[in-house]
Amino acid sequence: MEAYKLNSKLIEKTGEYIIETTNDLEHSRVLTSVFVDGVLTDSVIRTYQAGMNEADLLELVRRVHNSKKNETEQFLELYHRVADAGVAEPMLQLGIAFYYRGFFKEAEGLLIGVSLLEKENDKAMSFLGRTFLMQGQIKKAVEFCTAAAVLRPTYPDYQFHLGEAHLADTQCARAISAYQHATKDNIYYGDAYFSLGLANLLNLLIKIITTERSFHYRFRIHFFQVIKKLWVN
Repeated sequence: MEAYKLNSKLIEKTGEYIIETTNDLEHSRVLTSVFVDGVLTDSVIRTYQAGMNEADLLELVRRVHNSKKNETEQFLELYHRVADAGVAEPMLQLGIAFYYRGFFKEAEGLLIGVSLLEKENDKAMSFLGRTFLMQGQIKKAVEFCTAAAVLRPTYPDYQFHLGEAHLADTQCARAISAYQHATKDNIYYGDAYFSLGLANLLNLLIKIITTERSFHYRFRIHFFQVIKKLWVN
């Protein structure tokens, strides 16, 4: 029995999309993955009956691959249609869908469009901040997460994501304040309590490290970089 591997490439202004499909003989499954600019953003697993003949298995791999390829093409085509129409609500909903799909450039483009059309759209501001955060654009993430929290200060999710942005910027005190606001507005907000505890711990570690004269400067820089990378991920 042979292992098959199919690849398709889609080129857009926003990036390069690779759809890769392989069959796992050991576990009797077909795996299809979507990579955007080299980053895995989506994957689907399809199991099949062990002992399937090679012709049927190859046909299954092709069918699963083409299904994901067509789905991705349609999704990108929808992006262009909605962006060109310039109507805020469809742009917002599709932008959020792209965010959860891991297509952050498309999400960014649509959500920026919404923010220009509706300058007080708090949901667009929040998801735009989260989109920038996922792309490592920390200052912009803080800017738009702050804008969302200002527009709707008692909404705990906005405070939570503002805390995440501040923490990625190593602004522990501000992150702690945002998490505290989130837990105040929702006393059952488990993620906010967890992040608040970690933020307090990180704040303490930073104070110890930055005040310890014997702590080597290059190691301090490396430590901060590792902590920030772990936090964003």
